[in-house]
Amino acid sequence: MRAVAGQAALLGVALLLGILFDQWFRTRWLGLGATLYVALLVAALLGLSALARRQPARRNLWLLAPLLLFAAVPTVRDADLLVALNVLAVLALLVLVAQFYAGGALDRLGPLGYVVAAVEVAFGTIGRPVEALGSVAAALGRRTPPGARSGRGALPIARGLLLAAPFLVVFTALLASADVVFGAYVDRITRFDLGWDLSGVFEHGPLVVLVGWLVAGGLLHALRTHTAPALATDAAAGGARPPSDAASPESGPWLAVTLEAPWPIVGFVEATTVLATIDVLFGAFVAVQLAYLFGGRETLDVAGLTYAEYARRGFFELLAVAAIALPLVFGLDWVGRRDTARQRRLFQALGGAMVALTLVILASAMLRMMLYEDAYGYTHLRLYSHAFMVWLAALCLLFLAALVLERRRWLTFAAVLSVVVGLAALDLLDPDRFIAEQNLRRYEAGRPLDARHLTDLSADAAPVVLRALDVATARDDAAVRDALGGGLRRTLLGLDETMAAPWPAANLARASAHAALSARRAELETYPLGRRRGG
Repeated sequence: MRAVAGQAALLGVALLLGILFDQWFRTRWLGLGATLYVALLVAALLGLSALARRQPARRNLWLLAPLLLFAAVPTVRDADLLVALNVLAVLALLVLVAQFYAGGALDRLGPLGYVVAAVEVAFGTIGRPVEALGSVAAALGRRTPPGARSGRGALPIARGLLLAAPFLVVFTALLASADVVFGAYVDRITRFDLGWDLSGVFEHGPLVVLVGWLVAGGLLHALRTHTAPALATDAAAGGARPPSDAASPESGPWLAVTLEAPWPIVGFVEATTVLATIDVLFGAFVAVQLAYLFGGRETLDVAGLTYAEYARRGFFELLAVAAIALPLVFGLDWVGRRDTARQRRLFQALGGAMVALTLVILASAMLRMMLYEDAYGYTHLRLYSHAFMVWLAALCLLFLAALVLERRRWLTFAAVLSVVVGLAALDLLDPDRFIAEQNLRRYEAGRPLDARHLTDLSADAAPVVLRALDVATARDDAAVRDALGGGLRRTLLGLDETMAAPWPAANLARASAHAALSARRAELETYPLGRRRGG
């Protein structure tokens, strides 16, 4: 009965969280409500874990720290793209928490293991609440006194209604929406004067049931009994691997997806031929690039290129080359045959050379971007491209170390950690404010300023844009001043709307920007109302 009581408590908590989701996420803006909701999910998991006497896997509890960190971003930042990236990170981490809270070796997971984990969590989240509802309903039936014969026939019906209720609410809402006549009957039935309006049940019920079901499934999956059977070690790709790369018995069922392929798919000669030919191509390109990387302005003049032309030409192509080259080496390392120590050393040399040349190509692409930023300033695309290049370079270094040391099993986990660290660094950087500050510095140094772009940034950048307005006013730069003033007036009107939203939309960056702009409302209202780019 203790297990059934725990399941009943879990279902009740999930229903409450479904109701809170419906109430807190009605606004158009994410804010404090999103942060509190994730915190409540974590608290519910920890509390139910203690209630069920289910000890979490300590080696995986670190997942909760970045989960709460990324969940806090909608409360402190306003940039849409940054918030979206953090929301995606929160969802991914919730999947990992659901899969590895009770046990498992997350740090030993192979590249395909994450896909398998996501699939297993999806099926568990959908299916486990059915079992829990059935257990609770069956327990209620067993508690009926033996002599109460009149109720014994009603209890199975009651249990059936309990199981059917969520589906009845969802299907009724969908059918009422699909057919006007049926919807009118449903509306008439739900509006009987019983002291409350039942139409709200069908308006909000489907979302409450859906979210509650997913929350219950996720919690049940996270608190499941974790088994760790002995697993057979996969055959190494192309020969023996070091003992440290052996499969871990802690991986759990379904998740023993190692980094090595179960059999070599590509022969040694074929794999090394691919690496050697690409190394030659990359080497030739880098040899040409060295002149541009270190030749300076004179080299560009000889080539007949301006800085802008050089910066624009080929940046995204170089980024694509680097983004494709690393998975190529990774894939060949995974499926290529190496039968002898000499073959392994040759593969390491060719693969290492390709990764090193890829780093030089990344350096060329980064130089092009820096030249472009120097000429035209910072934008979202340029900054996020910069961040992606830095992350890709870090990944190249990680792979190079794994290739040389023959410790490939930790590479997938290291790549995941690099994403977590990279996103956390981006959150701390505050991209919109950084973009505004860099462009303001250029303007203060006498460079042109794209005022329309500056005012298209989020509320994170509003205090910096106000400083830019003061600089333009002091310089009597009428065009920039009017563009900035009009854009800030438009931003203030938008913030007036967000500040009137319910408390779940509360956001520190928006509140700070609104206070700063409101203090100069009278001044901003003298400027013609600005429009967004393309508006």
